Amino acid sequence: ATVVRAVGTETVAGVACDVITIERGDGRVGARVLLDQATHLIARVAPLGDDADDVEDDGDYRVVDGLALAHRIVTAGPTGRTELVVEAVTLDAPIADEVFAP
Repeated sequence: ATVVRAVGTETVAGVACDVITIERGDGRVGARVLLDQATHLIARVAPLGDDADDVEDDGDYRVVDGLALAHRIVTAGPTGRTELVVEAVTLDAPIADEVFAP
C-alpha cells in the first residue's frame, strides 16, 4: 500500500511549504512533495530513489471549471531546464469517435 507521511517544512522561492513523502508499496520513498502552506497547492515535486534526477516546480495556478491547475511547470535537472507554459485548458472536451477508430 502507498503511504503518505508529513515530514516537516521547507521554503521554496520564499514560499513556506509543508513537506510530505510518498512511499511506494514496496516501502521505498518515491517522491517528496512540497505543498504551499497558504494555498495547499503543489509547489514542488522531487522524485527520490532511482528517479531522483529532476525537480518540478509548479506555479501560476488558475481555476478552470472549479479546479486549480498549474499553468507554469518548470523541470530542472542535470540535463538542463524545461519550462512549460500552459495558455489554455479545456476539460471534458468532446472527442470525435474517429479518434478511437482502428
